[in-house]
Amino acid sequence: MRGAFTAKLERKTIKVRKHWDKVYLSPRFIQHALAMMFHFDFSQYGPAAALLEQAPSMAPGPGNPIPGVKPQLEQLERRWVGLGAEAACCSAGLWLRFGYLDRSHTLSQSIDSSDGSYWHGIMHRHEPDYGNAKYWFRQVGRHPLYPELAGAAAGLATDYPEAESWISEVGDGVWDPFRLVDLCEAEERPGGLRRFCEALVQLEWEMLFDYCYQAMQD
Repeated sequence: MRGAFTAKLERKTIKVRKHWDKVYLSPRFIQHALAMMFHFDFSQYGPAAALLEQAPSMAPGPGNPIPGVKPQLEQLERRWVGLGAEAACCSAGLWLRFGYLDRSHTLSQSIDSSDGSYWHGIMHRHEPDYGNAKYWFRQVGRHPLYPELAGAAAGLATDYPEAESWISEVGDGVWDPFRLVDLCEAEERPGGLRRFCEALVQLEWEMLFDYCYQAMQD
């Protein structure tokens, strides 16, 4: 399994280099993009692994609550009670992933941290309430995940040629959450960047969940 992923990463590395040479991003940022390509392995997340194995894609829009998983989500939330704000962030992310926006909102708005504000902003972006989403992203400030997300997004964009002009404005590792809000709003009526938008919000969810889960383990 690891060998297959390594081979895929090597192919991706060649593709990233060829792609970003065309749009004239700095060599430093290209290297950062290569380093930050993210692999989400649901089996690495302990008691959440069984839920993540059956999780739907994190596409823009509110979606619908996934029936049958609510008892599992409630059980996991109870299991993580007392483990701190990062555990609550992970629960907020899982409720959101399965379409339970109200419960996700209740949790994220109770977390007084940059991570909590981040989940709060994502939730409102998916409602969608774009103005409220931008308010909460302003509360996030400069999140430590942003440079990694910018690099990973650059790597992701090599699979979506139509996203070249959008991602080239990211700059050298600078992530602008407001541009993603605007992209989600523009792609409510599916347009040329819909596929990339769907893949990008999925990547963002995975990276933020991983960030919070790892922090919970510390």
